[in-house]
Amino acid sequence: MIKFEIIEDSLRRLAARYPAPIEQLVLLRLIHHVSNEMNLLLRRLLKPHGLNEWEYRTLVMLQSAGRTGVPMAQLSHIAGETATNMTRICNQLVASGWACRMTDAADRRKVVLAALPKAEAMLARVTPVVWERLGQGMEVLDPQEIALMTGLLKRLAAHAESAEGDPHHLAKKIRKPRDAHKGEQSGEERTAPRR
Repeated sequence: MIKFEIIEDSLRRLAARYPAPIEQLVLLRLIHHVSNEMNLLLRRLLKPHGLNEWEYRTLVMLQSAGRTGVPMAQLSHIAGETATNMTRICNQLVASGWACRMTDAADRRKVVLAALPKAEAMLARVTPVVWERLGQGMEVLDPQEIALMTGLLKRLAAHAESAEGDPHHLAKKIRKPRDAHKGEQSGEERTAPRR
């Protein structure tokens, strides 16, 4: 765990200079670090198949939806990606022959993405290998520890996704007074007598 020890040491040195909730920061950074390490492993497993982790995850979502596909907006929301990034990922899947775009049968205004048979065959071949290897990375935890950690992380995730914990929501709240002030200024400018 040498890499993370370096990260933790730098966080603790920073906290010595500036007051900070160090234990919480270390935990959040550790979650990020574990996620990065698992993503690196996933990338190595997928590279021989011409996929990156986001393309793979998107194909897994598409396969679970079957032939009806998944609306593009929903893919963005589930993946936690911006519409621009999701469009780029989907463009690559279509260009590689893994997926196709089509109109939603229920609402022709919506565009959906669906996995093609080529992708389904690849997923059937690759997914068991990926899951087995990722599972090996978790074998240091017993089933009770996994259940406990899952429950705790779900609580953190629920808070992060809530209005209170959502940074985008907080940014909007922070901007509101500034926007309101701008509105007041522009109102004053409109009512000010001309000279």
